[in-house]
Amino acid sequence: LPGVLETNDDLLACADLYIALGGAGGPSHTLLQAMVTGLPVVAVDTPEHRRFIRNNEHGLLISEEDESSWSTAFEKILTRPELAAALGTNARDRVETEFSQEQRVTRFAILCEELIADADSP
Repeated sequence: LPGVLETNDDLLACADLYIALGGAGGPSHTLLQAMVTGLPVVAVDTPEHRRFIRNNEHGLLISEEDESSWSTAFEKILTRPELAAALGTNARDRVETEFSQEQRVTRFAILCEELIADADSP
């Protein structure tokens, strides 16, 4: 149907920025999708989000309670295309180099090897 978006990628391709609210379960998969798409991210400053985003490098981290900081962050990204592009590029690079499937598999294999070595130890 015309106007129907089939996937998150379709939706993210239409966006100017991604907003990541705090969640009890940690960052959502769509945060990483947005970052790998190259969208600039504005996120609640939580330990989970700081795992993926360094403030002013991969996105903007904002205090949940500070409403004026949210509007300032949105204005920064929407009126400074060079900042939006830099944040998006940095975010994409970070996900591709540090959180790719290959990286996760490698870290999991190392963990398994360490667990096996520990189990074999007296």
